[in-house]
Amino acid sequence: MNPIKFSDAHRRDLRDLKVTSEQVDALASTIRVLTPLFQIKTPPKMADVRDRMTALRTSLNDAKIQVSTMLNLDVPAIAAVRGLFTGKLSFTDTGDLEPVGIRTMNRLQTALTEAMKIVDLAATQLPKNQSRGALAPRFAVQWIDGALIQGWNRAHESATGKPFEPDTHLWLANAVAYPFNPSTHWNSPFRKVVDICYRALQGIEEVNTERAVKKYATAVRNGYPRWQEAEKLVMEVVFTDKTGRQMKISST
Repeated sequence: MNPIKFSDAHRRDLRDLKVTSEQVDALASTIRVLTPLFQIKTPPKMADVRDRMTALRTSLNDAKIQVSTMLNLDVPAIAAVRGLFTGKLSFTDTGDLEPVGIRTMNRLQTALTEAMKIVDLAATQLPKNQSRGALAPRFAVQWIDGALIQGWNRAHESATGKPFEPDTHLWLANAVAYPFNPSTHWNSPFRKVVDICYRALQGIEEVNTERAVKKYATAVRNGYPRWQEAEKLVMEVVFTDKTGRQMKISST
């Protein structure tokens, strides 16, 4: 599955809306992540999706238990397995010698724990009832908003004379008037940016984002903490600097 990218025409339209290059980079990362959901043409049964996610989480948890048992349980057979992982040694960050196999298993245990958290988070995105449309629009607009916020912060950090700090990003974004607040008006910059992203994601030029934008804008009016959520749902997952290095973000 090839990730979706902005065309030259999409990028030109974004520039015409005064979207900064940093915002375009964040939006491009976001649509790449959303690609798989937008390429699902027929919405699956929610029960089938939940069953798949439950099976995956069970498998991850079983693997974590096996790895933890191998690393920590002191019975002869398991100790023997653990001993076989000591064939190659390397220095740790603190200068101690450590078996490469044991270090790899420790990292695997951590990775399995993080993978389970990802599955749990994904489960919260599923609708409670059968969806009549694609899954992606439920949070695509939210991610687009988050990408705009984070790109805006980075674009204006130079104006503050201080390095970008995700935990204090609000004052950076508010240093100048922010033009991309959620609005369902057909001529609003926010609606137009969402339209461009949907055009790229759906591969067509005529899109109707009114329903998706209205649902998100209503949530914002009702107190949805979009600035805080932008940090958690966009920066932690998809936003990288221009060298491709993942930025270090504090997460919950």
